[in-house]
Amino acid sequence: MTSKTETRLANFPLAFFAIVMGMSGLSIAWLKSAAILHFSEMPGTIMAGLALVLYLIIIVLYTAKFIKHRDAVKADLAHPVKLNFFATITISLLLLTVCANHLVPAASPFLFVFGAIVHLGVTFYILNSWIQRTGIDVIHLNPAWFIPVVGNIVVPVAMPKGFPADIGIFCFSIGLVFWLSLLSVVLNRLFFHHPIPERLLPTLAILIAPPAIAFLAYFKLTGHIDFGAKIFLAMALFFTLFLGTQIPRLSRIPFALSWWAYSFPLTAATTASMVYFKETDFLYMKTIALALLCISTLVILLLSVKTIKAIRGHTICIPEPGH
Repeated sequence: MTSKTETRLANFPLAFFAIVMGMSGLSIAWLKSAAILHFSEMPGTIMAGLALVLYLIIIVLYTAKFIKHRDAVKADLAHPVKLNFFATITISLLLLTVCANHLVPAASPFLFVFGAIVHLGVTFYILNSWIQRTGIDVIHLNPAWFIPVVGNIVVPVAMPKGFPADIGIFCFSIGLVFWLSLLSVVLNRLFFHHPIPERLLPTLAILIAPPAIAFLAYFKLTGHIDFGAKIFLAMALFFTLFLGTQIPRLSRIPFALSWWAYSFPLTAATTASMVYFKETDFLYMKTIALALLCISTLVILLLSVKTIKAIRGHTICIPEPGH
């Protein structure tokens, strides 16, 4: 293995797991469209298989990084921003549980149990890091801080049939309380401090994900759509519209893997809109769901093309400026 290849492996970023989250989310959205809007299952099935293959490739590469460049992994864990992206490893696995339920139903419970337990462990680790570590300042805050703890809200969505509802309620409660707590902290940072670095601006899209997933989790746990569920969906759609107002600024940012932060939140809002339409037969929500499905698909197609070009051009997996 050449030293150049070793250098790229040492700089292999956790942000690659966001690709799996985006692909899994799009697969789930297309599979929902097949069940609700009577579209073909083929796109969802293909993307579910692709997401699974990508996860295996990425986890193998990051494991190789851990084995050969342990100091680089320790640096990721010590970084006040990168630390939060470790949770994308387990959230991707939880989302793949939903995909596996379509591809290989027998494997779904095992993936769920492993993913949920490990994600809870990651939650405790990162919470302890936030509490005990020095050197974390308000400038390090951005919406990516939602990922580790609020990510527990994905558990009830991924939970296969037959598991006790109390497991889902436990994880939903963690995610909901920390979403509300961290939302105020993140908004304080965005409103009253220096703007977040340009390369992290795509993380603004993460604001969409917690209320969209909360809607899906709440509906799965309660079985109906009430005023509380409508609040979750309304906030998801509000943050989606807010992201739309940021397009002129976001479009000027050079491509980086952080762009994949757009993918999963948009697919989550898409799936939430479809479920709402199915349960309420509200025609305008069908239009919104279709529009979001088209936007999500085009965004992920664009991100995929740009990522392949970046890999071929050796513009990712390189040392960050100043390192």
